[in-house]
Amino acid sequence: MRNRTKKSIALIDYQCCSAGIYTASLCDEIYAMNRMCEVGSIGTYAQFVNDSEALKKWGYKIEQIYPPESKFKNLPEREAIDGNPERIIKEQLTPYAIHFQNIIKENRPKLNQSTDGILEGKVFYAYDAIENGLIDGLMNTEQAIKRVQDLSNIQQLIYSSFK
Repeated sequence: MRNRTKKSIALIDYQCCSAGIYTASLCDEIYAMNRMCEVGSIGTYAQFVNDSEALKKWGYKIEQIYPPESKFKNLPEREAIDGNPERIIKEQLTPYAIHFQNIIKENRPKLNQSTDGILEGKVFYAYDAIENGLIDGLMNTEQAIKRVQDLSNIQQLIYSSFK
């Protein structure tokens, strides 16, 4: 998307969160199809299923063996499962969260960064996302096609492809 040579817009139908808004922010403009579309969730998290107790109950014992040459292999995850999430936060989640925030700030210059939670994972309905500069407005499919034509100065009709 960063290297594209043609104009593009993102059109949201229902939800554009997390990786969706990351990708949409790479477009020239972002529109929602209705005011109740959900936009945002700019942030990172990790989720693990620690099934060790269930496995023990069924008689299983899991052994993990790492050679000295691989002492950092899965270390953040292993420590998090053991109740120490600091490394995974510091080494993985925080750096990517900052990267994600910077991408959105760079790609959405009208973003109201003072809005509580806008860069920390909050989800907004489209009407608030517009107000806060996260998206550009509301439009339907026909309007979106027309907008791409206008942005690209295309005179040919592409509407028939979508009927």
